[in-house]
Amino acid sequence: MIGRFKTLNAAKSASAMQTWVQDQGQTLPSLSSLDIEYTQVRNDLTDIFNKINAQANISLYQIDVEFGYELYNYLKSKPWFSLRVGQDTDFWRCMSILIIPNIVAQRYEYNNEDHYWKKPARIWLKVIWWYCYLADYGNVGESTKTMLLKPMFNTDTILNLVERSGKRGTDIGLYHEILTAYSNVPLEIIKDFNKKRNNKSDTLFRAIMRLNTSRIIVMEPNFCSGGIRGYVNSMLSQF
Repeated sequence: MIGRFKTLNAAKSASAMQTWVQDQGQTLPSLSSLDIEYTQVRNDLTDIFNKINAQANISLYQIDVEFGYELYNYLKSKPWFSLRVGQDTDFWRCMSILIIPNIVAQRYEYNNEDHYWKKPARIWLKVIWWYCYLADYGNVGESTKTMLLKPMFNTDTILNLVERSGKRGTDIGLYHEILTAYSNVPLEIIKDFNKKRNNKSDTLFRAIMRLNTSRIIVMEPNFCSGGIRGYVNSMLSQF
């Protein structure tokens, strides 16, 4: 029954991935031995992705946001899904390799193990789901998608947000506030800061996240003047 969604640990993921790669992503894994709803999940999400991917001149980042948004809302509607399931790396490994590897392959080819299962912080489906979740504090709506599609956000934003957890893991309220505050920084300021960096990857958003990584070791955002919002505004004022 899909109420207990199938998961794949690292060892089983490696084996399943090897089969997928040897076949060069030509044949989708059989779901005949699983609950019938797994096939429905595959079909539904494939239809959703294909509609998004068919848009003219769509960027990779836009695909990440739009499919992440739809994936979040789709899973949220399922009685067997919860935040606890969303935190389970082995759930995302199963989704990536057994259920919808065809979708992952359209974003990262058929043989990119890091984005299928190998590196938890880079499993694509997990990353885009968390990105949308963090952006709207677990209550994703159209306003979230509109915010994330602003020009100051890109694939590097996803990388720097999701891969940088604090000393106690991901502080959802803090990361939500960082994204919200950054979305309101004038684009001219961001461009000017980035233009002055010697390294193109050393962007304003990355600088903010690096500062947060160091500050969070000795500071508790909730106890700062103005709480989390005051803590984030204090960080942004440094730049």
